Amino acid sequence: MGEIKRQGIQNTVIVNIATVIGFASTLIIQPYFLKPEEIGLTRTLYSLSTLIASLVPLGMSNAVYKFFPQFRDKENRHFGFFTFMNLYVVAGFVLVALLVCFFREKIIEAYAVKSPLISEFFDYIFPFSFFLAFISVFSIYSASLFKSSVPAFFTEITTKLFPVAVISVYYLGWIDIRAFVMLYVLCFGLIFLLLLVYIFTIDKPLASVNRHKFNNAKVKEILIYSGSFSFAALASLGLKNLDIVLIGMYVPLALAGVYATVAIIPAVIEIPLHALEKIAAAKISDAFTHSRIDEVKNIYYRASKYLFLAGGLLFLGVNLNIHKLLWLLPQEKGFRLGENVVHIITFGALFNMATSVNNPILYNSQYYSYGLGMLVFLTVVSYVNYSVFIPLWGMEGAAFATALSSILYNFLKFFFIWRKMGMQPFDFSSLKIALLIAACSLLYFVNIDLGAATLEIAVMSLLITAVYVTGVYYLKIVPELFQVKHISDIKKRLGF
Repeated sequence: MGEIKRQGIQNTVIVNIATVIGFASTLIIQPYFLKPEEIGLTRTLYSLSTLIASLVPLGMSNAVYKFFPQFRDKENRHFGFFTFMNLYVVAGFVLVALLVCFFREKIIEAYAVKSPLISEFFDYIFPFSFFLAFISVFSIYSASLFKSSVPAFFTEITTKLFPVAVISVYYLGWIDIRAFVMLYVLCFGLIFLLLLVYIFTIDKPLASVNRHKFNNAKVKEILIYSGSFSFAALASLGLKNLDIVLIGMYVPLALAGVYATVAIIPAVIEIPLHALEKIAAAKISDAFTHSRIDEVKNIYYRASKYLFLAGGLLFLGVNLNIHKLLWLLPQEKGFRLGENVVHIITFGALFNMATSVNNPILYNSQYYSYGLGMLVFLTVVSYVNYSVFIPLWGMEGAAFATALSSILYNFLKFFFIWRKMGMQPFDFSSLKIALLIAACSLLYFVNIDLGAATLEIAVMSLLITAVYVTGVYYLKIVPELFQVKHISDIKKRLGF
């Protein structure tokens, strides 16, 4: 766990900085600098491109985690694994681009009535999806080299900072909306180039594909695995992006912009999970490859305990402050309409934290094909849910379908891992955490009126933290956290 802790902490720091920037962008800069329909435009283009980008690698992102340990050999440049990976992804982009072109008119027609701006800028999704696909693959390749902190900086922080600069230039009137969208997409192109340069800095990846290592049997195994995951990747990201993609078909783009703004807020709850998964996935894959099952169980248990604990605090902070937080946004643009959206989605986010790293465990095990079936099934179910609940309840319907899909998906993964692999991460401390979260929710009835929303949020957050940490201490949920007597103990526990 030492390496996981060390890089996990570095990634968490990076992600926390990115969160501050992202929240400043989402909740301050964009609401004030952009119209709701312009927010809806950028978010919808991003979500559409993300869905397409998930198909482009044809499952290679998952294959890197699973197969790279079998090729890792820096002296022999990993036998041309990097070259093979990139050729495969380029071929995937060509195939997916042709597929999108075939359905282009149908997709544009679906947005034409409620969101005509999407139709106008639809073709930008081609370069956008290309950049996003390679950013994902390059990040995973770096993580497989156990170098994830710098890529995390590029993918977490620069993806927030660059668009803020473009939005600011647009707000000042120096460019029109077409140049704005073009520069917004090119921000991700720059990140693509930075990651590529970084890989060549830490590794010597460029080499011809070794035909002995990449024999017909091994290539067939990789292609079957990758092909199986191509739709799984689409399904996985579909569960996270279908709401943004579909809501613009049923409600005006301005309301889609409101939803896109507030729906990001619950994502803060899952930040520790995303930071840990980038490290844990490579470690779990390596442990499975060398039959170190006890190591996987240990990661699963410890991750769930700490993530559930952290997620509970973030869950309370978001839900008990959201009413006043939305008062800080421009009232004339209707952002307060999204309060219930936040409440609903946070339940799905908290459950995801509690079930922790079930994703890398399932998809790096011999049972990965069952996970694919769950993904495809739930994507179909999610599409049906969105198609039913968005027309019925609008933004709240999209939020309900999102939370329901997340809870159902994570429960199925948890149950399967428990039954098939004999692993489950919960114990009596998990019940204590759940009861503590429920008890702290009563702070909702505490009325803090100081005449300034920002001050009230700060005071409420301090109160929540104080009560929560006190509960953690007296319930002895993680007693090891309170046994530090010297700064050297802190360093030792963090793995330095």
